[in-house]
Amino acid sequence: MQAYLRNLPYRILSNAQDGEASDRRILQVEFSRNGCEAVAPFTTVRAGDGKWVVQALDLARVGGPGTTCGQKPAEGTQPGS
Repeated sequence: MQAYLRNLPYRILSNAQDGEASDRRILQVEFSRNGCEAVAPFTTVRAGDGKWVVQALDLARVGGPGTTCGQKPAEGTQPGS
């Protein structure tokens, strides 16, 4: 995940507590790739040492490195391949 998103311009659109769970946050993050903007939800949880860790992310919404706006990777291939 880190290599896939490395060096992509981004901005955090929202950062909200997940309901009553103070140790979970839902973020909406906008990424720019190949002249396209895409928003992906992140779910983060607080680890025992107090740091925040990504628990879930919908990478399909970001698009692959080799795709253009709105293009989906071919079935059976990994994004960017």
